[in-house]
Amino acid sequence: MYAGYTERQQARRGEIDPRFDGYTNILVMGLDDGADETGGQEKRADTILMISLENDTGRVRFINIPRDTWIDLPDHGGQMKLKSVYALGGPSMMVRQVSNLLGISVHQYIVLDMETFAKLVDVLGGIDLYVEGNMEYEDPEAGLSIHIRQGYQHLDGE
Repeated sequence: MYAGYTERQQARRGEIDPRFDGYTNILVMGLDDGADETGGQEKRADTILMISLENDTGRVRFINIPRDTWIDLPDHGGQMKLKSVYALGGPSMMVRQVSNLLGISVHQYIVLDMETFAKLVDVLGGIDLYVEGNMEYEDPEAGLSIHIRQGYQHLDGE
């Protein structure tokens, strides 16, 4: 049973490069709410991070991949932005495309939507950050209102 699982997992993510023995590479995808300017409701990868953990030392490296990075998808009509690959083929297709883009093996992935991210922030007890200038933003169409004062702030998931 386990052999079948590992074969299916390898088929989904592609070949594992032996250069990455000793590392665990994790693709983190933060999904948007699914609404876009064209009226589409498919969720896209709004945030794309590659986390690389060096297994022996615990050293961690992050790479932020811009969501609007153009990639070639000849089987799907040519080029598209990386963020839209999630809507087209889900996390397994994202893993393959990011692996091809960076030339590295992706061992695991994490998918977070906004609700899950908010819960994660709350589980961690909130986050502390420094706001460089007053943030005043209103978007009545999206139901979004942001009012955060300059200085150190402690934010919860909401």
